[in-house]
Amino acid sequence: MRTVQSKLLLLFIVMTLLPVSAMGTYAYRISVKAAQENAGLSMQASLEQMSKNLDYQMNQYKKYMDVIVASKDIQTYLFQKSFDPTKVETMVANLNLDNIMNSLFYLDETTGPIALYKDNHLVYSFKNAEDHVLKNLGQSEMYQSDMMKEGSIQLHTMNIKNSESGTQHDYYVFGRRLYDFSYQINEGHNAGIYLFVEEKNISDIFRDVTVNEEGTVMFINGSGKILSHTNKEKMGGLLSDEGISNIPADRVTGSFTANIKGQKMIIGYYKLSKWDMQVVQMVPQAVFTENIRSITNSMVLFSCLAFIVLLFVSWMLARRLSKPVRTMVGAMKQMQSGNFDVRIDKKFDYEYNILSGSFNYMVIQVKDLVSRLVDEEKRRGEIEFQMLQYQINPHFVHNTIGSVRLYALAEGADKVAEILHALGRLFQRTLDGSSRLVRVRTEISHLKDFIRIQQMQYMTELKVNYEIGEPEMDYLIPNLLLQPLVENAIFHGFNKRIQHPELTISVRTAGEDLILSLRDNGVGMTRERIKETMGGDGTSSSRLNSIGIKNVDQRLKINYGETYGVTLDSVVGKGTEAVIRLPARKVKEEDPT
Repeated sequence: MRTVQSKLLLLFIVMTLLPVSAMGTYAYRISVKAAQENAGLSMQASLEQMSKNLDYQMNQYKKYMDVIVASKDIQTYLFQKSFDPTKVETMVANLNLDNIMNSLFYLDETTGPIALYKDNHLVYSFKNAEDHVLKNLGQSEMYQSDMMKEGSIQLHTMNIKNSESGTQHDYYVFGRRLYDFSYQINEGHNAGIYLFVEEKNISDIFRDVTVNEEGTVMFINGSGKILSHTNKEKMGGLLSDEGISNIPADRVTGSFTANIKGQKMIIGYYKLSKWDMQVVQMVPQAVFTENIRSITNSMVLFSCLAFIVLLFVSWMLARRLSKPVRTMVGAMKQMQSGNFDVRIDKKFDYEYNILSGSFNYMVIQVKDLVSRLVDEEKRRGEIEFQMLQYQINPHFVHNTIGSVRLYALAEGADKVAEILHALGRLFQRTLDGSSRLVRVRTEISHLKDFIRIQQMQYMTELKVNYEIGEPEMDYLIPNLLLQPLVENAIFHGFNKRIQHPELTISVRTAGEDLILSLRDNGVGMTRERIKETMGGDGTSSSRLNSIGIKNVDQRLKINYGETYGVTLDSVVGKGTEAVIRLPARKVKEEDPT
């Protein structure tokens, strides 16, 4: 049902729900964006710290390599000794090299085996290296490639299995070519040094600094090979295998978001140009937005509770605001069912109080109007009943008068026959109720018959004047309107003392009204007599017409309204004037009345 209350409720819901939803969505997006920015800054800080630690560690290993390369003793032993295992000088050289290495790495536990090569053959190893692995290294492509780099340090990864324990260890391998300074470059012996560093000594750097355990940190070289990874199984793989292929080449550090294997990740990077390496970190965005999600869930819960509260408040407000309307609707339904005593209390806001007052006034007016209509209908019924009582069978009366008239003509009583002829016409017009409205002309013709009978019977000297213009003859008036007034004037206005009785009947128009006047020069009436005549029941005189002046007045008021009717004006000893006022209505051309 589309009621005012439901519309107000819907309006309040829309006005409250949309802003709350919009604010919640905006706040969530702002929070996610802020979390991404904070995550990027946090990653940059951790990557920078990792890169600094890695650079420091790499510089330490570079220093070791530089010391070995620059050592004249190592140069002497490496290039001037044959390292023939059968010779004593080889043993002496190995002991001297052990002393040099112990002096360099005595306090450093991060370094692993150290191997020296000459002409692709292993000539010396330090810290119990697996000789079979190191021997094969001199024949490998890695070795040949490093010898082509002209003395720059090359970094590799290698997995070495311990022959005694069977355990495998991952190593970072620093390789560098050694030159015999007694010869020109690329002349003399082909020699190299390799420093092995256990992988955990490098990976501990990012494990200590990693922002989040769910993230991934890796070291990669310039060709995209993974040198270290939080997941050791992925070491030696390629960066592209991780789904990362869009790290900017022209920037040293930065971060961006990318969808990797269906998961949104925040990726940060930091380049170590000196080592042709970079540190890359990947962290799921959800890690940083987890707190936001919990906050969002709390906001959603709060919004739901707020919505329920707002819904209840909106319902209460809508019910309160629509209460005056519902009260008026209920009052109108009661009025429609016939209860005109219903009233609306003025206990609402200003505008509704105005409507309530208007409704109460309308009910009072409608009740008064209905009451008047009931009274008028009752009076109409009484008048119609009186008129029915007044009527007798018109056919019987008309036929009887006709028979008597024929008898009078047969006996030679012409005057009597004339009176009977007028009386027959009078009865025929009086008792024929087919026309409620007649022309003034018809009513005057009716009055002339009535007055002729009275002149013959009582007052042959009665003079009647008609002041009626030809245009006024075609106006319509109720049937038998003037007869009760003429009858009242003849029987009550004139007596034997009036020597020259005179009656004047006039018809004129006044604006949109028709005025009919009946004046006599009779005995007149007092005010009390006028009041009795207008308010009586028509039985004050036995000869008074039973319909009476009052009934004529009531007929006009019922048919045309309270402003119309009969008024009497009289002066005792001079006469009486009865004035009838009714709407002026012309007869239509097609109306034969």
